[in-house]
Amino acid sequence: MSLDVVLRGETEHPRSVVVLLHGSGQNAGDMAQAAEIFSREMPDSLILIPNGPRALPGCSGFDWFAPDFSGSPQQLAFNMQPALDGL
Repeated sequence: MSLDVVLRGETEHPRSVVVLLHGSGQNAGDMAQAAEIFSREMPDSLILIPNGPRALPGCSGFDWFAPDFSGSPQQLAFNMQPALDGL
């Protein structure tokens, strides 16, 4: 699985890579201000801002995984696998 990713900063010859992850219900565009700050403070860095793999219905937001409130660590780990594979 691949994730939709927004690129910012030095894309030709970066000296470092920064990955910014949005919160639940947000998207890569919500991280634009943070990306600008990182670009300014770390000018030789490539900044990757992926959208989570789960599009939320009725909005432009995404989630990284389905929350599981059953208390099962195995189910939570299973729910996180698509995000981990994409990253």
